[in-house]
Amino acid sequence: MFADPSNAPPGHHFPQHPSWGRPKFEPSGTIVAGRWTGVDHGTHSHEAPANGAYLAAAVSLRPVQASLWIGGKLAYDGRLSSGMIYACPPATDARARFEGPAEELQFFVPVRLLERLGCRCSLEQLRDKMEALAKPSVDPLAERLAMTLLQNAASSCEAQTAFVRGLEQAIVARLLWLSEMRVDGQPGQNGLLHWRLKRVLNLIETHLGEPLRLADLAAAAGLSRMHFAAQFRRSLGVSPHEYLVRRRVERAQELLRETDLPLVEVALTVGFQNQAHFTTVFRRQADLTPGRWRQQQQLFGQTQPGKLAA
Repeated sequence: MFADPSNAPPGHHFPQHPSWGRPKFEPSGTIVAGRWTGVDHGTHSHEAPANGAYLAAAVSLRPVQASLWIGGKLAYDGRLSSGMIYACPPATDARARFEGPAEELQFFVPVRLLERLGCRCSLEQLRDKMEALAKPSVDPLAERLAMTLLQNAASSCEAQTAFVRGLEQAIVARLLWLSEMRVDGQPGQNGLLHWRLKRVLNLIETHLGEPLRLADLAAAAGLSRMHFAAQFRRSLGVSPHEYLVRRRVERAQELLRETDLPLVEVALTVGFQNQAHFTTVFRRQADLTPGRWRQQQQLFGQTQPGKLAA
């Protein structure tokens, strides 16, 4: 959830395990970015008061059940998958409730910087544009940019720092592009009604390790396959098959992180027919083989991540 305390250092700031909160900006107006971790395993809520100085955005790094309110309106209630991106317009309050550990890559973008990124509009117009992104959706490009940013953020090299700042601006530019697309009636408009989407996502969660056909998902939504597939993509930004594969990989990551199950058992448990196919799909999603990913998680687990106050 978006950071809230008031003692943030100015300017560009991306510590490995941040402890800062609400950002204060230099006159030049640079992006402030950080990795926020909510470590509670139970239900926990967070609030961020309205602030007209910046646009706040987040890319989810860990799947979690969540409810999000932007500007007092319920924007999302369901599974917040890795790679989902959403925004909170300037001068708009935000509130979130998570059911378990959550992790996000957060960006705080000064309003004045948005003009340099091609967003030439009034504050009121900007709020209207960003309202289209209050509902989280999966964007593979934003996710890849976010993961590249995380992999390079710890370097103190001057050239690497410039690269990280460029990645930050690329993610924000992508966010603005997505908002334009949604306002124009493309992804995010005329998607599934909330109750239909919730039924489909519940079906996926409860039958993740079993064969699931498009017809099964469409039947849960009470729609034809073609109509359902189009509305699902508008709701979440990916096809039903892409979402199903993503959830299987995320579930596999949970098992790899939390259990000692052999890779072949992990593969079968989450619905893959064999370990070879599992490895191919997993590497496509995570850029690592399942075995290598597990090793990295074990190394990372030796240092507990910090918690950004919210």
